[in-house]
Amino acid sequence: YQTSKNAYALARDATDLIKCAEYLCRKDDIHENVRHLHSCIYATMKKIRKLSRLLETYEVNEVTNTH
Repeated sequence: YQTSKNAYALARDATDLIKCAEYLCRKDDIHENVRHLHSCIYATMKKIRKLSRLLETYEVNEVTNTH
C-alpha cells in the first residue's frame, strides 16, 4: 500500500520532530528554537491531515501479492 509508505514516513518525521524538540529545548536560544519547532510541527501536521484524507477516501494504491 502506498498509504503504508506514507504512514511509515510520517512516523519517521514525527520521531525526528520529537528528537529535535528534546535537543532544542536544552539549548539557550529558546525563542528561535520555538519558531523552528513550530514550523516543523506545522509541516508534520500537514502530512498527518493528508494521510488522514487518503485513509478517509480509501485512496490506497494496492500492491497485488502474487504468492
